[in-house]
Amino acid sequence: MSKVHFIIIERTPPPPSLELSLCINTTTTTNPKPTTTTNPKPTTTTNPQPPPTHNYPKSTTTSETENHPKTPPPSKSKTTQNPQPPPKTSKKSDISRCEVSPKSERPKPQVLLPSLSGNPYKLASMSDYLPNEIIIEILTKLPVKSILRCILVCKAWYSLITSPNFIVRHLNRTVLSSKIYHPTLFIRRYDKNGQNEHYTLHREDETFGVSFSELEFPFKIPIGYFRIVGCCNGLICLSYDLFGDMTTIILWNPSIRKSVTLPKPSKPKSLHMFVLGFGVVPMTQDFKVVRIVYYKGFFSGYEAPPNVEIYTLSTGSWRSINSAAPSYCMVEYMWSQALVNGVVHWIAYNPCFEFGFCSLIVSFDLGEEVFHEIVLPEALAGEIATNLSTSVFRESLAVIKYDKEIGTTSCCVWVMKEYGVADSWTKLFSIHLVGTLEKIIGFRKNGEVLLSSRSCKLVAYDPKMGLIKDLEILGDTRSFHVDTYMETLVLLGKSKR
Repeated sequence: MSKVHFIIIERTPPPPSLELSLCINTTTTTNPKPTTTTNPKPTTTTNPQPPPTHNYPKSTTTSETENHPKTPPPSKSKTTQNPQPPPKTSKKSDISRCEVSPKSERPKPQVLLPSLSGNPYKLASMSDYLPNEIIIEILTKLPVKSILRCILVCKAWYSLITSPNFIVRHLNRTVLSSKIYHPTLFIRRYDKNGQNEHYTLHREDETFGVSFSELEFPFKIPIGYFRIVGCCNGLICLSYDLFGDMTTIILWNPSIRKSVTLPKPSKPKSLHMFVLGFGVVPMTQDFKVVRIVYYKGFFSGYEAPPNVEIYTLSTGSWRSINSAAPSYCMVEYMWSQALVNGVVHWIAYNPCFEFGFCSLIVSFDLGEEVFHEIVLPEALAGEIATNLSTSVFRESLAVIKYDKEIGTTSCCVWVMKEYGVADSWTKLFSIHLVGTLEKIIGFRKNGEVLLSSRSCKLVAYDPKMGLIKDLEILGDTRSFHVDTYMETLVLLGKSKR
């Protein structure tokens, strides 16, 4: 008696009608008598007969039971001289899982890779399989809002993104991109009716004055609005110094909604006047605030030289410097600063000049922490310092001259084309402040001049065509402020002080 064995035959490729195939193989011996073993496991004979040849699949088997007729002996035809031997059966199991297709054609299953951190329950992240330098290169190209979402991915990414090296690297790339692509201007205005400050962002393209986005301003003061000391690399320096008494200085990054309130510097013991400057050291990207304090003299004017203190963001503290401050006085009325190449510039005057006042520019290098003097051309040096104002025109140092302090009717713009060279001062154009035009607020990249008007509006003036365009931006005339702006990660990871 023969035993039944179930085996699996692989076919490449299988016919559609025969996806699964169970074939029965009958084992016969040269002697018709079955072999007996003490072990109940089936045994195979030493000389199995080859299976008959059929027209359907390549390898087939038949089964023989007690009631099945005996298989006739194979024919000695040429087709059966070299028959294919039957596939061997598995010793472990009589019935195995059928294979539908070869391994090379099987679809690979989707496998969740384990984390390399050693936690078997944590799925692998991109940082487990990409070099750290490639991850940094990818992240620095993302906008700030996307980077802030990446902070939540894992602790490793949080530590990476909030590290000073990554913030500086992202800042350097952003500064470079702002020079290539259209920069952004921010405009501050104060609404007297609502008593609120509004900060809006405007693209330097054809949509300027038409579309904008507004920043959320989180600070409140009892009266009026903040004085904007300056804006640099995404940080805005605000000072609340109403009535000449400085109470608060804030460094604010609107793009990440973080700010740092500076500790109060030493309080002067007598009447005084102070000037502030704000900027960044280009080589180290370290932000600094400089404070110059003049004390009131016994008879008139202010004593010179002044006291100088510097706040450094990296250390979070004020310190006095021993650098010799010039014996000139900064302009107290409507003072302004201009930051060019990591150097802060103010209009100043020499009270000891024997033929009267002599106006000039005093600069402070934030990196070297030293003062310098810049001589003005004769057309500006003889003007009263309160009629002059520093500014930046297309990344060059500029001076705006008004014909008089109050009720001005005209102004002109001068630019130092080669920084530090006194002979490079050049007069660009003059503007007749006819009608409601009052004061220059800033400049656009395309050469347009932004001015405030007596009707509490901000307008754009084209000096080449002489055309005036109403931007429909309303606010207090003296509250208008225009400066370049970029989204950065500065202050990210710093605790609020």
